[in-house]
Amino acid sequence: MVSEMIDYIAAAVGIVIVFIGGVFIFGGMLTNGVANLEQKNSIMQAQSLFDYILLTPGYPSNWGSNSSLTAPKAFGLANAQATQPYTLSQADVMRLLVSSSQFQKNAIQIGGKTYLNLTEGLFSILVPVGKTINYTYVKKVLGIYGSYEFYLSLTPALNVSVHPVSTSQGVKFSVKVTNFFGAPLPLATLTGSLIYLSQTSQGGCPNKNGANCPSLIYYSTATATTNLSGVGILSFNTQVQPQSYALIVQASSSNLIGYGYYSSVTPSHLEAYALLQPGSDNVTLMQHCAVVTTAPCGVDYFNVSNLIQNNSGGFSIINLTCTRYWINGGKGVGNVHSNSTCSGLLYNGFLLVSIKQTGNGQQSNTILEIFPLNVAFANLFVNFGLNPVSTHAISVTTLTRVVVISGVSYIATFAYWPDQAQAYGGLS
Repeated sequence: MVSEMIDYIAAAVGIVIVFIGGVFIFGGMLTNGVANLEQKNSIMQAQSLFDYILLTPGYPSNWGSNSSLTAPKAFGLANAQATQPYTLSQADVMRLLVSSSQFQKNAIQIGGKTYLNLTEGLFSILVPVGKTINYTYVKKVLGIYGSYEFYLSLTPALNVSVHPVSTSQGVKFSVKVTNFFGAPLPLATLTGSLIYLSQTSQGGCPNKNGANCPSLIYYSTATATTNLSGVGILSFNTQVQPQSYALIVQASSSNLIGYGYYSSVTPSHLEAYALLQPGSDNVTLMQHCAVVTTAPCGVDYFNVSNLIQNNSGGFSIINLTCTRYWINGGKGVGNVHSNSTCSGLLYNGFLLVSIKQTGNGQQSNTILEIFPLNVAFANLFVNFGLNPVSTHAISVTTLTRVVVISGVSYIATFAYWPDQAQAYGGLS
């Protein structure tokens, strides 16, 4: 009897253990199934939202170029005039750029107004501090406020680095092309445009003449193909002078387009800022000396041209009309602060400035400055939203897609995750 009782008890315990195990297994399957379903839903929502941002222009469709508009009623980055999908509006992207914290720290004061310096190094491009786009507001118009966070980044698809090799017999440049991940790209097609000044200073300036007149601007082209290391050599027979030339390189690989630059003018020798006004075909030149140095400042005389792409794939140079052909920081004796506003086809391409400083003991040779006229040509990175790395977010869905901004290829990356991640599986 005792042994039979023990057998019954052991069997009962075994049944209970099996039952409890089954409950745990079934519960785990159930919670894992819920988690998988939630994850699939999150991925579908992320894909839908990502496409919505990239394929719709928002409302109004010109919200990026309308500097008086506080915020769009609908948020989207697509170029409303584009015929191909995933083509973004550079004005919308510029609006995101000036709203990001990465550039808010670069604010400078000029003439009692605040501007943001979008670039450092080769260029000095300013935009006025206008209506920034608030991340929380964007979440509200997208319908995800209180439920999800997101982070959108736009990064050039190609990295094109340019270095001079020789200037003794003409000029040569070494160009290296790498992809988004840093791997070299062999067989990439390189098209280089050498921008340079004439040897003389005659005949260059409307309404100005004599020694104060800078040189005229010219350009020539060369092509090359990268080797297995992603390196190509661009050679020009043109003789150039120090601080009087720059190179623009377009790289093409597997339908991806990228740009790289070299300027013979070091950042410490820049003499002008280019102020871009969103939604306007005007650009304002202001004296670099008025901001970064103390008195005295001389007067800068200049020529200015717009380098735009033509239908044959090359460039055309168009001289611009300006309110005056000199700029003054107003810090020298008898000087009056004055900027110059120039108008032209400024929606695309590059601004070329041949500039020379004279007066108040400040004398310089004529130098050449180059200013890309939009986000893509300047190779600028755009980051908008809440960074999931810095916030230690979990259950993050990450999507990527190639997009085009002003003909330049970018990688759009979209991270999407719940405001408060839920835990599934196991007992607490």
